[in-house]
Amino acid sequence: MATQRRRNPNGAGTITKRKDGRYQAAVYVLQPDGTRARKFAYGKTWAECDVKRRELLDKVDNGIPVPTKSAKLAEWLPYWLDHVIKPRRTLSTYDKYEAQVRLYLLPMLGTKRLESLGVADVRRVPRPAGEEDHCGDGQGVPPCPTVGPLLSLPRGTDRSQRREAGGAPDR
Repeated sequence: MATQRRRNPNGAGTITKRKDGRYQAAVYVLQPDGTRARKFAYGKTWAECDVKRRELLDKVDNGIPVPTKSAKLAEWLPYWLDHVIKPRRTLSTYDKYEAQVRLYLLPMLGTKRLESLGVADVRRVPRPAGEEDHCGDGQGVPPCPTVGPLLSLPRGTDRSQRREAGGAPDR
């Protein structure tokens, strides 16, 4: 008597072997904009690929959005300002960050993808007139909202004052 092949339920994804010998998992995932799209994961063995497939399915089950392509900085920075900075910082800090993002980061780096963004790219952003050089290398540190408040505080500032000003604590 022939045994029937066991099938995955609908929505569980699939794993196939590619021509190059690797395995490919495909799962429909929820994207940040609310739509569903197919996400691919690759592995050398079937088991490795199955682990990646199950991780994607866990995110789907928990309602965690999974981007199918990398966002550009112009897409991510407004999200970061509205969902990370605005709820956690004062209005004046948010306004300063928004201005620096709008005036310096978006025009210079808005087309860069997040995974390809590097330190050299950020250092190429010109400094606003009148700001001092914190690196000592002549190029200066760009007006990046994540390091700006930390660099603008005097050296003798303690941890609590840094946190109040919106900067990261000392390490």
